Amino acid sequence: MLKQKKYVFLCFALCSILLGLFTLIWPQTSLLVLSYALGAVLVCYGVFRIFAYLLQKDFPGFYEFSLVTGGLCLTVGVIILCNPALVEKYFSFVLGCVLLISGFVKLQNALDLRRMDYSGWLPVLILGFLAAALAVVIFLDPFTAANVAVMFIGGALTADGLMDLWSLHCLNRKIKELEKMVRQDMESD
Repeated sequence: MLKQKKYVFLCFALCSILLGLFTLIWPQTSLLVLSYALGAVLVCYGVFRIFAYLLQKDFPGFYEFSLVTGGLCLTVGVIILCNPALVEKYFSFVLGCVLLISGFVKLQNALDLRRMDYSGWLPVLILGFLAAALAVVIFLDPFTAANVAVMFIGGALTADGLMDLWSLHCLNRKIKELEKMVRQDMESD
């Protein structure tokens, strides 16, 4: 389960970096392409979640909202594909939300690393504050030219992806260190 979460985290970090570089290199076309890509991904994910729910034979339990998540993703994806200008209109706000959440995740990771007595927790904490600060700058939208704002967003995404990779690296090192300590402790018994 931990490895699966690590790979999901790694995929999100790499996607953030690639998306950021794309928007830095091609700011004018990036929002339209991103709109269609986001719509397509949401439609595919929505269909997947709906079928996963419908094909599930055993009772998944309460509070597992695969059908709801699938239906919402499918609906939002179709809306975006039919009207990609919506993404252009709300892109900065949504991205700011994503960066803000990512910043708080990094802050929690840093505090968890500190609780585990990991000496490298402070850079993760600083990166968390930096991601949150980037989100605030996006929310304030200090740029008037759309291309400059898109390029700033691309830079913020790239920076966030790199911060995610650093955070993941620090967590992996500490987990390996703890696993080694547990193995040594078990061997000494």
